[in-house]
Amino acid sequence: RWMILGQWKELGLQSEPDVGDNGMHASASPFEALAERMNWLGAAVATDEFGKAMLAAGISEDTVLQWTKDPQVTFEGKAQSLFDTLEDLDCSECLHRAQMIAGGRGFISATKNQAFVFIKPHAMTA
Repeated sequence: RWMILGQWKELGLQSEPDVGDNGMHASASPFEALAERMNWLGAAVATDEFGKAMLAAGISEDTVLQWTKDPQVTFEGKAQSLFDTLEDLDCSECLHRAQMIAGGRGFISATKNQAFVFIKPHAMTA
């Protein structure tokens, strides 16, 4: 981000980067990383490591697919964005909370923490 900020003109960007438009993105949760791998890389729930862990935790593939659209969910009596509800949690905590929201029952497997980090497409120049 620092390099992009310092060289934004040389990189051909139309404006100086700011907090929201800074040329980089990193997923805020293991679930958001799964959604982004599905969106950007064509990953499938059944073959993605975190997706498989969600299925094993009793969360259906249909639910996972619906959740990639960031619906409003109720957690601890409060309606909020699913992505916000699962944000800033490690893999195990994210799976447990997702399981609570979905009403799933199953084994929460130990999986490694993962993120999805990329250069935002609008920061690319031809």
